[in-house]
Amino acid sequence: MALVCVTLTERDVGSTAALAEKLGCDVVEVRLDHMKDTSGLDGLGGIKQSLMVTCMPEWEGGLYKGMEEERVSLLKSALKYADYVSIELRAEKRYRDELVMEAGKAGVKVVMAFHDFKSTPRRHEIVDILRREEEACADIAKVAFKPKNYSEALDVLKAQVTAGLRIPVIALSLGELGRVTRVVGPMLGGYMTFAAPSADRKADAGQYTLEEMAEIRRLLWK
Repeated sequence: MALVCVTLTERDVGSTAALAEKLGCDVVEVRLDHMKDTSGLDGLGGIKQSLMVTCMPEWEGGLYKGMEEERVSLLKSALKYADYVSIELRAEKRYRDELVMEAGKAGVKVVMAFHDFKSTPRRHEIVDILRREEEACADIAKVAFKPKNYSEALDVLKAQVTAGLRIPVIALSLGELGRVTRVVGPMLGGYMTFAAPSADRKADAGQYTLEEMAEIRRLLWK
């Protein structure tokens, strides 16, 4: 059964850990790019769920505006507390490869990600992106795109099913039009889906809350 990951966008480590303590999910994704203060990373060690650390740069739709070297260094610092680390396929190769290597040494799974918050490419292009992520030594390949219609959301699901990767895949569409992919993707073999801790803490408008996703999982996922 697919994992449910809750995305946390709190402003510091302390509030992140406190919120995680209240959640009954499989994985917590900590968005370091949302934090005003990333000191005290030791606080991540108290999170009971499996932990994914993410620091999305501005050029990929995140909030991090600093240098690439510093961003990857921050992710490296968090590896000792993490089970997963997310890095973008489009990250500068030398830094991306360094993080992949360090994650491997630490026993941390690499989620290689590609986000487009404006559009959805054609299905064969999505498949190509997923395969490039696998070739870049990802443990898990992830894509997320903004659809203009339901047909484009369906293309993302079709790409997930037909890519033929040897590694797990996370494939979803963003926004309200893409909500269905967060439910159906896992039913078609997707590795993980993302939810919000509450309705007022959504990282994307299409996210279900953890409460909603738990009910969906109970009723639909087998």
